[in-house]
Amino acid sequence: MLKDLSRVYMLEGFRYLSNKKMNSAILNLEKSILFDDNNCEAMNLLGLCFYTLGSFKEAKSIWNRSCLINSKEDNRALSYCNSLEEEEFKALYNSYNEALKNAKDGQYKKADRILKDEILIKSNIVPFIKLKGLCKLAAGNRVKAVSLWRQALEVNNEDMEVVKYIADSTDSNGEGTVIYNFFRNIFKRK
Repeated sequence: MLKDLSRVYMLEGFRYLSNKKMNSAILNLEKSILFDDNNCEAMNLLGLCFYTLGSFKEAKSIWNRSCLINSKEDNRALSYCNSLEEEEFKALYNSYNEALKNAKDGQYKKADRILKDEILIKSNIVPFIKLKGLCKLAAGNRVKAVSLWRQALEVNNEDMEVVKYIADSTDSNGEGTVIYNFFRNIFKRK
């Protein structure tokens, strides 16, 4: 009975994930795991949600848990964990942190150069895209900023922070507010 409920929530989580509704997917996948704490499929999907939202520690933790339950080669969590150890991911992560530091220091153009467009398109990691948009906005390119934020919404269309960025950026007085709120929220989470 509980495993059946777990599967229902997992499938609902997968449906939300497929529809780019990360927040709803996470809620359903967490419920799935509550009903069956050995549901590796739900864990793997939840890890993908966390990864996409830039919560790499949470992603790795849930994937490691999945690997402990099922260490067979067919468990995708093994490859997900390995990808977090690859040089390409480490370089991407380090670039983001360097860009974030530069943007926090007001060096938006430098941060923008660090966050190369091709890396962003390939990664689909929402915070990276949001930061790139903020750098574009700070450099005076509102059109490109809004375009990037729309790209972030295509990955997670439940991201109300991005919706607020887009709305605030249409008001010339809102540009500074968008940048200020982003950094306030980023550093509040750590």
